[in-house]
Amino acid sequence: MKNKLLQRLESSKKIVRFWWTSSLLGILMIIVGIVMILVPNISYLVLSGIVGVVIFVSGINNLALASNSHNIFTGKVWIFANGIIEILLGFILMFSISITEIILPILLGFWILFKAINIIGVSDDMNLMEIPGAGWTLLLGILTLICAFIVISQPLIFGEEIVVTWSSIALIILGVTMLIHSIRLKNIHKHFDD
Repeated sequence: MKNKLLQRLESSKKIVRFWWTSSLLGILMIIVGIVMILVPNISYLVLSGIVGVVIFVSGINNLALASNSHNIFTGKVWIFANGIIEILLGFILMFSISITEIILPILLGFWILFKAINIIGVSDDMNLMEIPGAGWTLLLGILTLICAFIVISQPLIFGEEIVVTWSSIALIILGVTMLIHSIRLKNIHKHFDD
């Protein structure tokens, strides 16, 4: 039992060592979200390429996290699957222009929905481990969930600009969530160094 605990502790050190990748991804999401708000007439194709890059990078980050976790997180398989899905989705958004214009709101909406559910799950894990900030994480997850439903339903009602606007809001919320997560990981990393 003691050996298993020590193994998990060593694996945790490996994971939190990469806290800065969550910071970079969060900053990237916030920048892209702000640019999309400042330039609301951005075309679907440009939106698709930019968001495709963000989703692709997020997928690589998730694969790195899953490969370093060594069964610490109960959701290791989900993190790995999320990484694969994000890499494929990012690739589709970056390079399949003809398909993307038609299904962008659906792909983007479901990606945001998937991330929202992931954030809500993380808040539950934080609550179980008595990590401060679980309530705020849950609130950000719920806000992201609302954005996802709006992005999925809006092209049917209002059109492309609304999808761009709500997608940008969702990216900013996701970016803030990633930054908060990275700060928590950085604090844990400092604890391991002590």
